[in-house]
Amino acid sequence: MLNFLKRDPASAAATEGQVTCFPSISLEEVVNKALDRKVHRVWVIEEGSDDILIGLISFSDILRVVRHECTVS
Repeated sequence: MLNFLKRDPASAAATEGQVTCFPSISLEEVVNKALDRKVHRVWVIEEGSDDILIGLISFSDILRVVRHECTVS
């Protein structure tokens, strides 16, 4: 089980700079979190669990969605 929110001294250095979100938040919120924390990836964790990792959103993923939306419009 991966736990990115609860830190202990042994894992604090390894998880420094990691940003998490739930699957239910908007793409805008993901972008804001990443920009505010200056990271290129946001880890998606399962809601209501012990912070189980279920996915990863990278800036490449975000740019792919934006490019698709621009070409569809």
